[in-house]
Amino acid sequence: KSGQKKSGRKAKKDPMVSRTGDNSDIPAEQDDPIYIKQVKRDKSDYKEVLNAFEVMGLSSQAVEDILTILAGILHLGNVRFYMDGGAQISDRDAVEKAAQFLSVNTEQLVESLTHNKREMRGEVFLSPLNEDQALASRDSITMAVYSHLFDWIIQRINSRIKSPKPPFSSIGVLDIFGFENFQINRFEQFNINFANEKLQQYFNKHIFSLEQLEYNQEGIPWSDIDWTDNAGCIDLVERKMGVFSIIDEESRFPKGTDKSMLEKLHNANAKSPFYIKPKITGPDFGIRHYAGD
Repeated sequence: KSGQKKSGRKAKKDPMVSRTGDNSDIPAEQDDPIYIKQVKRDKSDYKEVLNAFEVMGLSSQAVEDILTILAGILHLGNVRFYMDGGAQISDRDAVEKAAQFLSVNTEQLVESLTHNKREMRGEVFLSPLNEDQALASRDSITMAVYSHLFDWIIQRINSRIKSPKPPFSSIGVLDIFGFENFQINRFEQFNINFANEKLQQYFNKHIFSLEQLEYNQEGIPWSDIDWTDNAGCIDLVERKMGVFSIIDEESRFPKGTDKSMLEKLHNANAKSPFYIKPKITGPDFGIRHYAGD
């Protein structure tokens, strides 16, 4: 039509479409209002992330690399296994896509997922993993790659906001989960609760011990405050042959199991007032935190 000009700019292609596919295979629940609302929120969040990358000065190639690695991580999470003389890949397409996006050799990735590699006296030995061990290997690789990517992004952000001349100023924000006690508390929750235990110890030391000492030195009258020292609980977790030490040690043994780890925990820590050994034999143990069992 007269008075109208066609724009010479090409439509910007979504950099994730080529990695995870378009929306042609959206499931039937796409008509669900809650599902539609979530999709819209995801799209909005995704645009905000891309905009944040641009603000932080990341090049288009850097963003492309980040999204490619994320796509590889997602495909790696889709890898499944079955047993046939050892763990075998059940979906070859998922592992091939993961290898492609992570720029690694497919066969080497398969070997890393399904075998334990040990080197003794200059010789390399491969032993097949079972299905559970292969799943754990997949998750470990996935978390390691994501962790390195996360650290790299943080370093780039820090270098971007860093002042070009000293002195360099910084601000830290601590945002931590509170104590929680679920029906099943996994390793991640244990770490969260332990971090809270360390923060409580810091609070106890600086608010109670050091402040009261300073009051005494300055002759300021104060009422003695009775507070619970949680050093014993922290010692249970981080001392030699404590919870962390035994978990780490048992994880390194080729034939280590949850049962053998639990037996070692019971034997080493049953006398600690902060360790809870179940009265009825079961696959669990407890820790008596300052906030509760």
